Amino acid sequence: MLSPNQIRANARKFSLEWKDETRERAESQTFWNEFFAVFGVNRRKVGIFEATFKKLKGTQGFIDVYWPKKLVCEQKVAVQI
Repeated sequence: MLSPNQIRANARKFSLEWKDETRERAESQTFWNEFFAVFGVNRRKVGIFEATFKKLKGTQGFIDVYWPKKLVCEQKVAVQI
């Protein structure tokens, strides 16, 4: 388990490394793997990429990252103004 200070240092480094990234699809999985690593968590042991789910209208959709019973992530790029 990482200390709060180590998580804080990891988060600073992560945010600086990713601050200018705009390609959602091209870097999505790398982004999430590195995000989980900020907290000392191996994403492959806890999270699933592109998990399927049933939408309210009955059609199938996908969740970018799903950690069962813990976390749901849907990634979007920032809108350029």
